[in-house]
Amino acid sequence: MGDKKELLVDIYRRTQCRFDLSRNGLGYNNLIYISTVIGDLFERASSDTERYVSFLIEEPEAHLHPQLQNLLFNYFGMMEQKNIQVFISSHSPTITAKTHIDSITVLQNIKNSINLTSIRKIPLGSDEKDYLGRFLDVTKSQLFFSKGVILVEGISEALLLPIFADIIGQEFNLNQLGIEVVNIGGVAFNPFAKLFNSNTTTERLNVNCSIITDDDSNSPRAQNAKNLTGGRLKVFLSRNTFEYELYFQNESVISETYRQIHPQFNLNSGDINSKATQFMEKIKSNKDKAIFAQILAEKLKSGTIPFNVPAYIQNAIKWAENKHE
Repeated sequence: MGDKKELLVDIYRRTQCRFDLSRNGLGYNNLIYISTVIGDLFERASSDTERYVSFLIEEPEAHLHPQLQNLLFNYFGMMEQKNIQVFISSHSPTITAKTHIDSITVLQNIKNSINLTSIRKIPLGSDEKDYLGRFLDVTKSQLFFSKGVILVEGISEALLLPIFADIIGQEFNLNQLGIEVVNIGGVAFNPFAKLFNSNTTTERLNVNCSIITDDDSNSPRAQNAKNLTGGRLKVFLSRNTFEYELYFQNESVISETYRQIHPQFNLNSGDINSKATQFMEKIKSNKDKAIFAQILAEKLKSGTIPFNVPAYIQNAIKWAENKHE
């Protein structure tokens, strides 16, 4: 009885829930019930070490906030230490983020047929698995539940892409179509790309994925990105950088927006290429890409300001939403 008592006391202490069931919400009552089952399994596993014991649970996150989900998941880990095999079906990014990547199996409804992908079977190196384990936090883990994915370098693209999708047309609304924009915080696309770019169906997630990145002529990263193309993944490159493209296509709107941050902002005379290059260098040197993107997103939300979404971004959105040509 020791393990069961310890579990119930710990849950009571951490949640401060009342054991008068009529006063608890569904989440607390579910947690109490789960704890009693776990406690019984602890006793069975301890009393007969030769017995195979497994625990199958569907959506344990129901009615639990993320902190309680984490608490419960810690006990699932304790069950494995006692040789109890745990099977969880879940829609929770919180639980997925805490699960070792080799233990994740993704079920996807593809044209009314269930497709199963074991992440363990995707050809990822140990370093790549460690990288994904560190970076697949709650927000990034949502890609496992999406109907399409767009991988981007930074916060600027992540803020603006949903707005750009609406500008292209309401039928491309990312939220309505279940498309996840994942900011990987740099250009280390390779581990994420391997989740999608295998030509073998069972070794990839079977939804479309786009990579949006810069075609920087001074770096091999563009070619490295191109080499990731395959399976359900395509790479879409700007002609220079994200900010360059925005200015090139929308000089007046971009200039007006940037003056909200720097009222004295002005560029030297020159053709549009020269001005776009100057803007790109200025926003980089001022290190205000994120605040600029935030202000631009707010400005464009109204839908009343004419704005040209660069073609490579349009194509990336359409591929992720499977509405490509």
